[in-house]
Amino acid sequence: MSTKEFDLLALLASAAGATVSRQRLTAEVWQRSHLGRSRTLDVQIATLRAWVRDAVAIESVRGVGYRLLVPRPVALA
Repeated sequence: MSTKEFDLLALLASAAGATVSRQRLTAEVWQRSHLGRSRTLDVQIATLRAWVRDAVAIESVRGVGYRLLVPRPVALA
């Protein structure tokens, strides 16, 4: 996992369940207000999804950003 992927995961985890805007992700992870028409964020998210696929889900919120969905623990009887 790259540093940028780790930073993305940490930011999404800090707001687990809430949508994090593309603007906030690029500002905090790349220290830029805008990546232009670049697909850098999308590629990094795709790679991150492959790393965490069995533990959590990263949901795309069209036109807004991404949300980390953490499964609730199953209560054992």
